[in-house]
Amino acid sequence: MGSLCSFAPMTPAKFRNNSVWLEAFHVFMAIYCSKFPAEIRHLMTYARIVQGISKSCGDDAAIDYDEKFRQWRQVAPGACPWNLKNAELFQDAIVKGLEAKPKYKKNQSFRAQ
Repeated sequence: MGSLCSFAPMTPAKFRNNSVWLEAFHVFMAIYCSKFPAEIRHLMTYARIVQGISKSCGDDAAIDYDEKFRQWRQVAPGACPWNLKNAELFQDAIVKGLEAKPKYKKNQSFRAQ
């Protein structure tokens, strides 16, 4: 007699920091480039763009850029080439990075504690 099994759908993993994102992106690159070998240099440029966002705006902004970029690319691949910064998403990342920075009050001194 058979038994009924049910499985909960897997939720996509959320990247907590840029180094984990980079590890996953390397796996993606290996798979993607096996089918599209001419794209490797474009994907390397894309990784550099995301790394730059992470460095200047923080990991959250970089991961957000990546998620939105891939969603946009899924709908309109020609509008989002891997090797070009998406100006709209890049601006959003900069704003997110600025909002995440600590805000200091005017005339606040920076004394060592």
